[in-house]
Amino acid sequence: MKRAASRLAALSLALLAGTPAALPARAQDAPPATRPSDDQAEVLAKVEKYLELAKSGTAAVRPQAARRLAQLGEPARARLVELAGADGAGLAELGPQVVEIAADFGDAGLRAALWRVLADADFPWRGSAARALAKAPVADEGAAFRGLGADHLWQVRFAALDALRALDLRDARAAVRALLVDQEGAVRRAAAALLVDWGEPGALRWLVEELRREDAYFRVPLGAQARFDAHKRLTELLGDDFGFRPGESPATPANAAALARLEAAARERAGDAWPSELPPIARAAGASTGDVLGLELRSCRAGEFYLRWNDADEVHVGTGNAAVVTLAPGTVERLRAGIERRVAELGDTRFWGEAGCDLEQYRCVGADGELRTWLLSKGQASEGDLRPAPLDAVAELLLLTLPDEASADPRLDRLRSRARAALSVLGGAL
Repeated sequence: MKRAASRLAALSLALLAGTPAALPARAQDAPPATRPSDDQAEVLAKVEKYLELAKSGTAAVRPQAARRLAQLGEPARARLVELAGADGAGLAELGPQVVEIAADFGDAGLRAALWRVLADADFPWRGSAARALAKAPVADEGAAFRGLGADHLWQVRFAALDALRALDLRDARAAVRALLVDQEGAVRRAAAALLVDWGEPGALRWLVEELRREDAYFRVPLGAQARFDAHKRLTELLGDDFGFRPGESPATPANAAALARLEAAARERAGDAWPSELPPIARAAGASTGDVLGLELRSCRAGEFYLRWNDADEVHVGTGNAAVVTLAPGTVERLRAGIERRVAELGDTRFWGEAGCDLEQYRCVGADGELRTWLLSKGQASEGDLRPAPLDAVAELLLLTLPDEASADPRLDRLRSRARAALSVLGGAL
């Protein structure tokens, strides 16, 4: 099996490289007389080849294949129009990499199809559709992109900022400022950088603050990821990184000194526009400690939730400087005990489904200090109940600790209901 997989991967990469030896023997040996037109047949064969590789090749091959497909021009455009269908519904079967290059052909019908599927909450590749449209936005789409800034998927909101930048739609400043308090750090950073470019240097403070982040979601180094992004943006905006190393803690002596120099340069550029303080969601989070339980929900349809229960009987909601829900003393320890009893029924099974755009992951740090995880994942089809009964019970236990009232904080607003809805999309109804 491993040898066959290796041959398939090698074949995929060779096909992308255009190596003749990688082509099936039948295609190489076929006499020219059997083909209606050598050039035409070769191009059409490449269209089908790159379509298939972009859909089902390895993770490294898929984006390369999509780029090669886009370079084939008219034959590829015609085939995508045919496969997409009049309403664009066929785009779902082509996969995210193909959707992301669908607008590259300049076809008005394909562009209209992308807008139609973007409006469909159950379309599995909405983020890819938004990125496709944002690469070369059309002037009369400004209002539509501005509206995407309120979408429930952060990838769509992020793409909207790219489009507003490309259109230089400066009368959308208010909509961009609203994203400085977005739940997703990547969106806040993109909004801050755009506002600086549009003459609002006070937004530099958001990016400087991101360099102080040291938070993680269990073993996922979210703070380090934020530092790398903010470092790149600040270096472009200020022309110097002043020696800051994003891969190292901001608390090291060298980084602390570099950060002081960098902040001084940002303050000097901002002048009186430098904010006296930042909203809580934009403030840097330090390293988290005592995390016991985790529920991570990431869906290309229902959005994302990062929930952590710690040994201080708190639920931390979101990434970065998370919102905090205080629980009754002893709640988390009782939760852990109940969860450990239920997951024991699962034996050694830790994964259900197939790799895809919907993910539901449970984490539990046992009394022995060992981190254990259970993962469900779905592909583009939204149907199917993947979650085994013991994990249904685990999910219910966790949900019961979440607030479900209206809240001015979007992370907490009807949190239990929203998380339950996401769980239904991901692993199936509880």
